[in-house]
Amino acid sequence: MIPGGPNLRAIIRINVQIVFGLVFAGVAWLSWQNVSVLWWQLGLIAILTAAAAVGLLTTAVGEIKGFVMRDLRVNAYRRQGATPKSDGLVSSDALRSEGVIK
Repeated sequence: MIPGGPNLRAIIRINVQIVFGLVFAGVAWLSWQNVSVLWWQLGLIAILTAAAAVGLLTTAVGEIKGFVMRDLRVNAYRRQGATPKSDGLVSSDALRSEGVIK
C-alpha cells in the first residue's frame, strides 16, 4: 500500500531550511539597517543574504506543498471504489440449493 506522510529526514530538512531562511532574513535586515556610503559592502551582504533567505523559504514552502498535494492525491485514490466486503463462508445448504452439490 502507499506509505503515509514524509519521513523524518524530510521533516528535518524542511525545518532546517526554514530556520536558516529566517536567520538569513534577520542578517539581511540587520545589515540593511547599517548601510551607509562608507559601509556600502553591508548593502551587498544584505542583498545576497535576502536572496538566500527567499530561496530557502521558497524551497521549504514548495516541499511542504508537495507533501500536502501528495497526501491529497493519495486520499483521493483511497476514496475511489467501494469499501472491501468480506464474503461469508458458503454453507452446504446454499450449495445444494444452487445445484452445485447433491
